[in-house]
Amino acid sequence: MLISRHRQVHHAILLLNTAVVTLVLSMFVIGAAALANSGALGTVALAVFLAGVTALLVGVGFMAVEVRHSHASVSYESMRVVGLPVSWEDGSSPPATSDGWEGNHVL
Repeated sequence: MLISRHRQVHHAILLLNTAVVTLVLSMFVIGAAALANSGALGTVALAVFLAGVTALLVGVGFMAVEVRHSHASVSYESMRVVGLPVSWEDGSSPPATSDGWEGNHVL
């Protein structure tokens, strides 16, 4: 499960970095199209920009899925730990508390 989550984060970061580079590249192509007054280069600029936006959206989707899985994993582990009994190093029972309860306390 951890390897899968790591791969998901890796893909999301890679896609988001690719999107940033693609969007910066599209700005250069837009500038070149404006200087050359070229309709064809403008179309290429639009295609590069749309590819960058698509990569950005897919990267955000990957991150959203990872955040959801991360929340589920942390919730599961938290609830599992809450249900564990307290164990003492010397094997004795826990000391009595001021409210009079003794025995098997949970964290």
